[in-house]
Amino acid sequence: MTWNINKAIQKAESVKTRTSSGKCAMFVRQFLEAGGLDLTGHPVSAKDYASFLPKIGFVNIANIASRAEQTKFTNNDAVPGDVAVMEHGTHGHICLWTGKAWVSDFMQNNMWPYQGDGLVSIFRM
Repeated sequence: MTWNINKAIQKAESVKTRTSSGKCAMFVRQFLEAGGLDLTGHPVSAKDYASFLPKIGFVNIANIASRAEQTKFTNNDAVPGDVAVMEHGTHGHICLWTGKAWVSDFMQNNMWPYQGDGLVSIFRM
């Protein structure tokens, strides 16, 4: 598998909506596939990508619990193509960093799209 980060980001940047449709896992899967990755056997729930991404070459580089630390990571350490996976609610949430924004099935204002704090696992190819 060849990872073409630019194609993945281009696909992510085509998302223009500002509200979730509840299909973050499907959208991020499509971004990764656009980047040339084979996601055969992918999970349905976003939270399950935490165990799936390492199978296709991603490495868990950070686990960040507070919004303040998530913002600090985004501003200082995030690399285009980073994937954030969250255990929240029934299915969790997943998004990809384009270098300008965190994107899932919508353009997010920040990494953690919910109220309060929550654990985010960051994966990098």
